[in-house]
Amino acid sequence: MAQEKIIFCFVIRHGQRSDFIDENWLENQNLVHKSRKHDPILSDLGLEQANDIKNYFLSQLPQIPPCITFYSSPYTRCLQTLHPLLSHLQQENANAKVNIEYGIMEWHARKPWNNDALPHNALYPLQQVFTSLVNTSYQPIISLQEEFTNRFPFHESADHLYARTRKTVEALVKRHCTDQTSSECIFLVTHAASAIAIIETLLGEVKENMSVSQEDSRQYKQPQMSVASVPQLQSKDGGKTWTLVQNGCTAHLKSAAMYVFFFFFSWES
Repeated sequence: MAQEKIIFCFVIRHGQRSDFIDENWLENQNLVHKSRKHDPILSDLGLEQANDIKNYFLSQLPQIPPCITFYSSPYTRCLQTLHPLLSHLQQENANAKVNIEYGIMEWHARKPWNNDALPHNALYPLQQVFTSLVNTSYQPIISLQEEFTNRFPFHESADHLYARTRKTVEALVKRHCTDQTSSECIFLVTHAASAIAIIETLLGEVKENMSVSQEDSRQYKQPQMSVASVPQLQSKDGGKTWTLVQNGCTAHLKSAAMYVFFFFFSWES
């Protein structure tokens, strides 16, 4: 009997960001970070959560395929979240690298809490900080130059977020699921809104009417994202259909779930 081929997809939200608890976070940073005012690093708790994620995935390695491909948003907090796990894996496989993918970057909406600017020249300073982690030969599915820089400054609508997410997800599915001969694992480190858009796109459950309240979104049982949460999806038919195996799991964290994000658009235009 042929072995069942399964694609695992983990969609990770970064750990707690420092500016959520310290508005003066930038004052004590080095010059590389001072040039990235849009790009808050992880808090001390966020770094602990990143280590919790590492320990969780190390415990899961016997259950997931050995072929793992890592993708990350180009924000420092996402790479910091991945750093403990990937550094550990590199002890046995020096070729374990992360692909920087702009298609899963932060949603640039008119959000009350979002002062993030677009990460111009995003990859170069990250290579200085994460010299051993980044796959510098990777060509992103979404081009920062084409999709963002030429229209700066601008704010993304929800429709634009879902459009770039759909383009990214379709390319990833084609890359990892088409004509697959063995099981694979896709590991995405991203942000709350982007993670929800990725999951809903894979499930084929993007709502036609996205102007719903937070209370209504719970009734839809939409994906929910705490910081450092670990949703997992699986496909057993070459990426045609996906099952949400675990939704926003935080059982691996020593800290409680926090900043739980549901998609609602009452303030978005």
